[in-house]
Amino acid sequence: MRTTTIAVVVIVAVVLALTAAARAVPAQQAKLTADDGAANDYFGISVAISGSYAVAGAQYDDDNGNQSGSAYVFYKDQGGANNWGQVAKLTADDGTAYDYLGRPVGISGSYVIAGAHRDNENGDWSGSAYVFYRDQGGSNNWGQQAKLTATDGAAYDYFGYSAAISGSYAVAGARNGDGNVDESGSAYVFYRDQGGSNNWGQQAKLTANDGAADDDFGYSVAISGSYAVVGAPGDGGPFNIGSAHVFCKDQGGSNLWGQVTKLTASDGSAFDNLGLSTAISGSYAVVGASGKAYVFYKDEGGSDNWGQVAKLTAFDGDENGFGQSVAVDEDVILVGASQDDDHGIASGSVYVFLKPDADWSDTTENYKLTADDAAGEDYFGCSVAVSGTYGLAGASGDDDNGSRSGSAYVFYDVPEPASASLLLLGAVALLRRRKK
Repeated sequence: MRTTTIAVVVIVAVVLALTAAARAVPAQQAKLTADDGAANDYFGISVAISGSYAVAGAQYDDDNGNQSGSAYVFYKDQGGANNWGQVAKLTADDGTAYDYLGRPVGISGSYVIAGAHRDNENGDWSGSAYVFYRDQGGSNNWGQQAKLTATDGAAYDYFGYSAAISGSYAVAGARNGDGNVDESGSAYVFYRDQGGSNNWGQQAKLTANDGAADDDFGYSVAISGSYAVVGAPGDGGPFNIGSAHVFCKDQGGSNLWGQVTKLTASDGSAFDNLGLSTAISGSYAVVGASGKAYVFYKDEGGSDNWGQVAKLTAFDGDENGFGQSVAVDEDVILVGASQDDDHGIASGSVYVFLKPDADWSDTTENYKLTADDAAGEDYFGCSVAVSGTYGLAGASGDDDNGSRSGSAYVFYDVPEPASASLLLLGAVALLRRRKK
């Protein structure tokens, strides 16, 4: 009887310890700013993370002319363990004023992609994107390896308004490109060895099966393995209900990248703008809308059906900007709310959702992140990313290097707590461990 009682007490203590740790206030590991940051750079307008490397875009940086844009790469142990020091600044070899390089960025292993949707390669604001490789031009040099443009690019396509990369594949959206009809939007898939080693040639052009003018197809893009997701927040005529479309590499033939399905919200309504943001990891896709986000599972309702399994909302009712940015990695989802006002008007926040054992039908396990030095108009959460045990959030309005110079914040993993009194120092990492 005594042994049973002790066992019960131990179990209860463990449960209480985990509960206490899970509900503690998360803390950040690092705050990222540019070594040469300046006012109105908007550093952090976009962020991405892969393993021990993070990247942040600064679309209004001026190295190649006014608002030519740039991106910055950070390494976890640069300058010391977990220091997240800057290792490179990325600019286009042919960059010019008002290119807006860095509005979108993506990273996968040793490769970074950065869009420049106002580049004039194929006419005014036709747009482009650039791929950078870690060892291009020397060890850890992060040099430009390729410039991506659409084979049918034209003026005002805004190619590169969105961009993502996964392994040997990259995708770039042209929200104003001519898809099914004029200005319906399109997206393009590039393969690293298409047309030659490291050539990053175009492999496919993606359009919606039911595309219409002003759909904004290509406003957001995401890619993971053989699947790509493209957002179209203007879909639905003048009502902007929005949608997203899933494409598979071998759908309809080898390397054809055919459309698998169209994603819509079960409760979609006017001006939801579903497709403002997209993310995909393995069998899960997340699509952001105005004030909400939706989770889709590849085999929900049938093989490759990509059915909706959850609707995510701000659990504290602060929906300001919720859904503007989304990220997913395995069983963790981040949703940005850059206009949230917990620490001042538009200080911003990020919501963390953990996939329950019973799948995403239950979203009660969640957390809210804010910056340690949060202030009004920081727009924390304007961009989010997650990889393994690290989370990343951009704050393009932060003022450390001048008004709206911008910053980004890293949230991280910690050792297993020794007691219930140890605070949660890495919300994303701890959530993962509790599910393993």
